[in-house]
Amino acid sequence: MNSNDIILYKKNPKLLPLAGQNGGVSDQKRYRVIGVMMFCVACSLLVMRILIGLIAPLILATNLSPYAQDAIVDILFSVPVQVGALVLMPMLFYKFGLKMNFRQQMKFTNFKNTKWYNYLLSILIGGVGLFVVIGVSATWSLIIQVLGWSGGGGGSPMPETFNFGLFALNIVLIGVLPGFCEEFTMRGGFMNTMRGSFRFPVTILLMGLAFGLFHQNITQVFFTFLMGILLAAITIKLKTIWPAIIIHFINNAFSTYLSYATHYEWWFMGNFWSFIGGLNIFVFYILFVIICAVYFGLCALLFMLNSTKRLEKKQQVLLDSGFDVTNKKVALVGEYSNEEIKEIGLEKEVHGEVEKEKLYNPSLRDNAFYIGAIVITGITTIFTFVWGLVV
Repeated sequence: MNSNDIILYKKNPKLLPLAGQNGGVSDQKRYRVIGVMMFCVACSLLVMRILIGLIAPLILATNLSPYAQDAIVDILFSVPVQVGALVLMPMLFYKFGLKMNFRQQMKFTNFKNTKWYNYLLSILIGGVGLFVVIGVSATWSLIIQVLGWSGGGGGSPMPETFNFGLFALNIVLIGVLPGFCEEFTMRGGFMNTMRGSFRFPVTILLMGLAFGLFHQNITQVFFTFLMGILLAAITIKLKTIWPAIIIHFINNAFSTYLSYATHYEWWFMGNFWSFIGGLNIFVFYILFVIICAVYFGLCALLFMLNSTKRLEKKQQVLLDSGFDVTNKKVALVGEYSNEEIKEIGLEKEVHGEVEKEKLYNPSLRDNAFYIGAIVITGITTIFTFVWGLVV
């Protein structure tokens, strides 16, 4: 290979960011549009809670069975919130506010295929994660009870004999819809916009805060805060939303299964809650620590495998590349976008230095709607705590 054969880095139009993702609108406009979107989502959640609070007594006054009444209430709340507020509304903002077509929206929300082991590990993390959530929730419940909170209530009523249709409906309402729809909003365009303005540690903390507050429930706010941090970290590092969707779905669906298994005394984990209730608190937390170790071990394995795969790809690209002796830089053979070079980790080799991360610095005005969303969800969450103090 002579010097004329060496193709130094140049931009490939086919690999550049899609118009409407980074180039079609300014960073400021994107930041503001997503802020308005999140404010509208927060308002929609609150409005739906109020409407269901008004409609539920009418449904409960009918002659339907208790579990049928409960199912209708769940459908009337979950479908508009999950499908309408968390999927259709963001898609409208992406289309008309950010001028994105469907393909661009999917890229903007991190829908990208990934390796088979990421799917497998996500299933395991979701399953083990439920037991971590149980331990965290138990601890959080003790804390707020010490503070005087006495709210909460029993689970949804179930028929005396197992009803597969009702079970499938609950899997959809509790597992499928939240797993997909909540991730679409939280770990999609919203997270990418935050990442475009804040460094990784700040971004995942903000995502945890948003995920916790947007549940608008004092009993859920703490473990959803922690889960939001983890799912954001996984999505950013793996550059795909699918593991987060799988973990979220498995966690929620498995929780639903446990409720049914306990109620109908199924052979697999039918005595789980009886077992937990009979444990000494010291033994309970020893088991909790062990499960946490397994959980974070699986997460570490997920990150490590992807880091190793990225290193192998980097080594292969280097082996296939030339070297510009004059400028003392790697000369890539082929056409690579800036985004690809950064993803592989070849910035220093190609450009001579690691490019400083370019982040958009939002003003107070840019943050107005984000602050509004936090205020709405924060006040609603506090209200659920106060309600538990007085009722």
